[in-house]
Amino acid sequence: MSEVALLEYLRIASNYIGNPQGNHRHSREALAELDGARERVASVLGVSPSEIYFTASATEANNIALNVEGDILTTAIEHKAVLAPALSRKASVLSVTSNGTIDRDAFRRLLKENGDHLKLVSIMAVNNEIGVINPVEILGGMVKKYTSALFHSDGVQSANYFDLKTLITNCDLFTLSAHKFGGPKGVGILFVREGAKVKPLMLGGAQERDIRPGTVNLAGAVSASFALAEASLKTNDSYLKVQALRDRFEDSVLASDSRIMATISSDTPRSPAISNLLFPGTVNEEMLFLLDSMGVYASGGAACASGALDPSHVILALGYQPKLARSALRFTFSPDLTTDEVDEASQIVNRAYLKLAPLGGGVES
Repeated sequence: MSEVALLEYLRIASNYIGNPQGNHRHSREALAELDGARERVASVLGVSPSEIYFTASATEANNIALNVEGDILTTAIEHKAVLAPALSRKASVLSVTSNGTIDRDAFRRLLKENGDHLKLVSIMAVNNEIGVINPVEILGGMVKKYTSALFHSDGVQSANYFDLKTLITNCDLFTLSAHKFGGPKGVGILFVREGAKVKPLMLGGAQERDIRPGTVNLAGAVSASFALAEASLKTNDSYLKVQALRDRFEDSVLASDSRIMATISSDTPRSPAISNLLFPGTVNEEMLFLLDSMGVYASGGAACASGALDPSHVILALGYQPKLARSALRFTFSPDLTTDEVDEASQIVNRAYLKLAPLGGGVES
């Protein structure tokens, strides 16, 4: 959590005992803080405070956004917080290219031919595993031009490095997660453009104007709003610094062993904070355990019920075979890292790979 977010969290948690929904003085004081948080977020997004809703997570916000009756269209590389509720409603899934991008010509044809039946289209702004950037302001504009469907975007990975006012230009619904931009864990933000109709997932309370019943996490909401405001002032500087760190890491790791591959091509627009690499001849679970013991913390695919790591649905959607997809690792970077730390991490990754896949060992992909 950023320093400003932590200080605001402590201020609210220590001094505001009222429920914003109540009628007495303490409640009115709490409501004033909640209104201030809503206004702060709205200012960053360039929207009205009445269009901002607080939830317990971006997963919850995504589920609310997708809680519609009618046909849904989404992509094969969405976060499970979008893909799962979409598939539960028999959504159509749009394939992506080998670099994780959307073929705009194919997308346009699909909208023209089948757009009359669509209720909602959901396409994430930045992929959480491979970092690929979708131009959602353009894609949302296409949805508006050819259909009457709502357009939703999961923007969780976008807040630190991109202009949110631009991203949501053609969005009816947009979701954020506070801990991704220096706020507390357990706070989600949902933007609902005026006129867009959404239904609550839960019933039994009028909080958040009947969209999200339950007592509001006041300290979390206020803390998140300050963190977002702070992050929005640093997007360009953060982008350039983190991109340099990521590129330095990738250059070192890829140069160390010709077997290691970047999951998507370097010329594909992607987040500066995410690197996804393939380590043929290994299983990501083994690499993760070894890297963890050596002080490098990465991530792999989604955990299945048995506890083993299945190939990531995102990597499979790019066209990789399951065995190679199972070797994928995601590394993330932040402005707080130093070049020395990145250099040390790349050296550790190289050593770990050689331990699991020695040179000359007949590695198969």
